[in-house]
Amino acid sequence: KNFKDPLEGIYTICLQLEKSWDEEFFRLGCPLNNLAQEMSPIDEGFRTRIDNFFQRWKTSIADALKKGQQQGIVDLAVNVDDSALFILAAIEGSLGLTKSHQCHTVYSSCSRELKRYMDSLRVSKHA
Repeated sequence: KNFKDPLEGIYTICLQLEKSWDEEFFRLGCPLNNLAQEMSPIDEGFRTRIDNFFQRWKTSIADALKKGQQQGIVDLAVNVDDSALFILAAIEGSLGLTKSHQCHTVYSSCSRELKRYMDSLRVSKHA
């Protein structure tokens, strides 16, 4: 999906996913993350296939951030690859903590902080 503001777009997708997942998803955790955590040290072929999925997801986020830089929305000083990896880690980590705590509000809390982080990537209005 194309958004005028890539930062808002990434966050909107996170919110839409949160609303589309049922409580069972939050209780059991992200299936892909669960598989990655359990299988990556055991089966290299499996780890590679899961890593490819995560890499595509990271690349999509990085591409959105690059687009934001081209539009003057995302600060040019932002390392889009590092930021994309951090955003992906924040999403997957928040799902893992939500599962560990067995509390959906953990995801909501992490999501709000992710929004604050993404807003810090914006071009400063005071510059």
